[in-house]
Formats: sequence, structure tokens, C-alpha cells
Amino acid sequence: MSGDNALECEWFDVNNVPPLMFDHADILKSGLDYLRYKVRHESILNKSLDKPNFRRKFQKMNLLINCKEKQTNVAHRAATLYRFDINVYEKLREFGFTFEF
Repeated sequence: MSGDNALECEWFDVNNVPPLMFDHADILKSGLDYLRYKVRHESILNKSLDKPNFRRKFQKMNLLINCKEKQTNVAHRAATLYRFDINVYEKLREFGFTFEF
């Protein structure tokens, strides 16, 4: 059940939110900060990552296993396919590993 102040609902771009009531701006900021810390992804960070540098970092961490195949039926140059090595990741986590870009 909603109160009188909840008569209208709208969606907003997270980077263009109008003034919020009570401490809701602080709550939104805390949620975004948490997401940015945990996810570390372009859409959450609101900035473009240097893709070649990103690929090099992943290759150095040995977290990816080359599947020895490429994408099919694409209009652009086919990408090499990899799969995530959960065993390497779990070993790194034991030593406090986190994704940092």
C-alpha cells in the first residue's frame, strides 16, 4: 500500500535523477557506489574501458581458456571464443584477488 506521496512513478536515467525526498538521494548514491565497486563494468562506471588493455590484463591473469574456435555468422571480424576458468579464479580469491581496472 502506497502513501499519498507515491501517486506518480517514473523511470529515470541513473545519471539524471531529479531531486529526491528524505534521504533517498543518499540511498541511491550508496547503491550505485556498491554496484561500481562490485561490478566494475562500463555501463556502471559510466566510462569506456580501454579494450586492448582490458584483454591484456585478463590474459595475464590466466582466467580465460581459449576454446580454439571463433564466432560464426557475424558481420564483423569473428572474435576468438574463451571460457572462464573458475578454478584459477577461486585460487586467486583465496589470496584476496578482486577485479580492478
